Amino acid sequence: MALSRRNRKSKAQAKMFYGGVRKDYASGIVFEGSVDDDGIPSQGTLTYPPNYGGFYVGYVIGDQRHGAGTMTYKNGDVYEGHWENDHEKDGEGKKTYRNGDVYEGYFVKKRKEGQGTMTYANGDVYEGNWIGDYINGQGTMTYDNGDVYEGHWENNEKDGHGKMTYDNGKVYEGRWDYDKPVDQSSSSSDEDLGGGRSKKRRKSRRHRKSRKSRRHRRSRRHRK
Repeated sequence: MALSRRNRKSKAQAKMFYGGVRKDYASGIVFEGSVDDDGIPSQGTLTYPPNYGGFYVGYVIGDQRHGAGTMTYKNGDVYEGHWENDHEKDGEGKKTYRNGDVYEGYFVKKRKEGQGTMTYANGDVYEGNWIGDYINGQGTMTYDNGDVYEGHWENNEKDGHGKMTYDNGKVYEGRWDYDKPVDQSSSSSDEDLGGGRSKKRRKSRRHRKSRKSRRHRRSRRHRK
């Protein structure tokens, strides 16, 4: 896959900044940058062979990523964070996906895990907990259309207790199952709640008066 214009520019800038030594490894990896006192590459750019693709800019030990650095993968994804022995180190990092989604938060074994924020390309923003690369636990999703959900999630779906505040002012708070409210009749605005309660009370009073009147008429007929 050909590098995007942005990626080609970043790579060129990295070469200009680090300059210095070039080292070609038997694996096909090419290092360009600076070396330590023992001549071992320490900071620069690693360009990977076509079968792996992509390039890395940051701290290295020889041909291995080690320390802070940014990896641009063959598929266009970009990861910024810390590396240890050529692997993404568990902890905080930032990943920009080729579709435009951006995640900033904690990773464990290359997966989103713990607290993190995902800004989606469509304008939605999620802040909260992740487990195994999925939205799990407590979190808040602010949708591009203005709706806001606060509550529990399971595998990227609203599940359990949660509150949805809609852009039109209506609010649903209650149980969710498979990303849907269990009782949509509970969705209402403050005005709807007030009016609804008032109507129910009036209806209840009329019902009680009607029953009392019928009992009174039956009692009079019985005495006669």
